[in-house]
This record gives sequence, structure tokens and C-alpha cells, in this order.
Amino acid sequence: MIQKLLESIDLTPEQGRIYSQLLEKGTATAGHLAKTTGLSRPSVYDHLKSLQDIGLAKQSIRFGVKSFYAAPPEQIGKILDMRLKALEKQKSAFEALLPALSKLGQNAFVSPQFQMFEGAEGVRHVLMDMLMYRDLETRSFWPIQAMVDVLSAEFFHQHNKQRIENNLSVKAIWPLKKSVPIKNFPFLGAGKGFLREIRIAPEMVDMQMGYWIYGTKTAFLSSSRERFGFIVESVEFAQMMTIQHEIMWKLSTKLPINPDDVKPFLREIGVQL
Repeated sequence: MIQKLLESIDLTPEQGRIYSQLLEKGTATAGHLAKTTGLSRPSVYDHLKSLQDIGLAKQSIRFGVKSFYAAPPEQIGKILDMRLKALEKQKSAFEALLPALSKLGQNAFVSPQFQMFEGAEGVRHVLMDMLMYRDLETRSFWPIQAMVDVLSAEFFHQHNKQRIENNLSVKAIWPLKKSVPIKNFPFLGAGKGFLREIRIAPEMVDMQMGYWIYGTKTAFLSSSRERFGFIVESVEFAQMMTIQHEIMWKLSTKLPINPDDVKPFLREIGVQL
């Protein structure tokens, strides 16, 4: 966690090790740091110079011996604050320029009607695309067990948190044979806090491939064996798929959920129980 925090302010792993050593020891010479970090003395001096430049390390000389000590960890917070302010300024400048940029490129930006993705990362990209949107009602036919096998429970845990934050509601249909026990996957629950309704399709309906309709797009994901996905962007196609989904929705039955099974996730996202 400390290393990731230091990386967030653009410290290299070597600089992070040196700063951590200074925090732990209180003060140290370049020679001592070279021994404890395994770096050469010249590179230690280079990294110390970088740390001094951003205020994370300071230098002292006693009896002719040059030593270094770490600035308080609060300095990291100050650096983050400065970066946030700089980003806010850049965002404000971007927002001011956006109308002109959009007008300049209005004939250049044409969304592709069909995008194909392969491999586990490509499949993840398909689902991440919908998180670019907000305040939509979406629909899915989702063989959830197969999808969890492809993308992992952790992926869906984070995806659902972001989906809820983006106010993307979903009417989800799960094939009976591809459903999962909610107790084992509380982030897949349904109800107001989840912005999700779940119904189980009739027993004879069974698919390895799933689809998700959002806005004018329909995303398709394959089984774990084939691992590919694609997005079709078309108003008419999305409308056709929505009609088919609505017919299956009426034929499906509501998934019963024990409220106690989903409380851990609702507490995690701050929903009042």
C-alpha cells in the first residue's frame, strides 16, 4: 500500500525504497542507504536529489558528514493536493475548450458501428465501455456463472460498484443453469440499493453467450472457452434486442433473495439498511 501511494506521486520503486528507509531510520548517509537498498552510491545520490526537489528528503551536515532525513509523511498529502489543484485547472481549461474542439472535429469523430475484442482483457473492455455512461436503464441476458468464470468475481465486484455510482440500472435475466448463489456473491444482489432486478429464464432457455443493452449499444460476451466480445452500436439493433428482452422478461420469474445475504455489499457502498 505504501509503495502504491508513493507511485501515485510518480516516485520510482527505488525512490520509494529510499524514502521508506529514511522514514524508518530517521537519518542515514548515502553509503548506508546504498547498502540497505542494494543501489549504487551514485544512483542513491540521484534519487535523493529527486526526493529533495519535491520536498520529501532533506540534507544535514554534521562534523563534515552528509546525512539525509525524510520529510514528514504529511508532505505526501501536500504533494497530492498540489497535483489535484493542477488537474482541476487543466480540467477547467479543457471544459472551456471543449465546445470549440467538438465543433472543430464534428465531422471527424464517427463512432464505429461494430467493435470486436478478443482475450480476457478484450472481454473486460467490452463491459468497461458501459461505465463511460451515466443515468441509463440497461437490460441484460446474462449467464452469470459463465461470465464470472471468464472475468472473475473481483471484476464484477468492482464493476457493480461503479455501475451503481454511475446510476446505471439493469433488468437482468439469468438462465437457471447459469445462475449463482447470491450468498456467495453478495455484490450480485438485486433491489433498490443495487439498481438491479433479476429474473430467472424458463428452464429450457440456456445460453453460454450473454448480451447487455445500454443506450444505443449492445455488448455481447462469449463463454470461457472462446473468450471474445463485440459491441454493436445501432439504434435499430438496440430496439430489436430490447423487444426480445422484454418478451423473455415477461416469461421469466423473479429471483428470490435473502436480504441478509446482500447486506455486506450494501454496507460497503454506503446504502442505509
